[in-house]
Amino acid sequence: MGEWLLRALATGFGSGCAPRGRGTIGTLGAAALFALAFAVGAATEVWMIAAWTLGLSLLSVPVGHWAVRYYALKDPPWFVLDEFAGLFATMIGWSWGPWWFGLFAGFVAFRFFDIVKPPPCRRLEQLPGGWGILMDDLMAAVYANLVCQAAAWSDARWHWCPLT
Repeated sequence: MGEWLLRALATGFGSGCAPRGRGTIGTLGAAALFALAFAVGAATEVWMIAAWTLGLSLLSVPVGHWAVRYYALKDPPWFVLDEFAGLFATMIGWSWGPWWFGLFAGFVAFRFFDIVKPPPCRRLEQLPGGWGILMDDLMAAVYANLVCQAAAWSDARWHWCPLT
């Protein structure tokens, strides 16, 4: 892979180059990719979103290893491909309300848990290279997914959300 392609992937096609809030802007880039994939029918089923998550995760590890060496930092702030994998993982199994509402809720939940980093997220960051960069985001995505699934379940039971 050429260096320009590795940099494009690592920075989420430039979304990680924002001067501030790189993780949030990177996650917005991931949300745009999810919306595009959904619009063309490539993210409308659980297995499709799981396949996206797996593909983005498998790409994130070697590109993460490269980024650690290239930027000479353990977790380069410009690297946001892990945010893409994390947002897609958050969206696995989403079935609550309109797709855009689910994407918004998933975005907010994922960013919350990625910023707060509840256990064991911080420990997972200590894994070497691309693994450490990716795994804390996937763990944050598990928390976000569970919160979103619990909200969907409670709304199905008590109908508290006017958008569903």
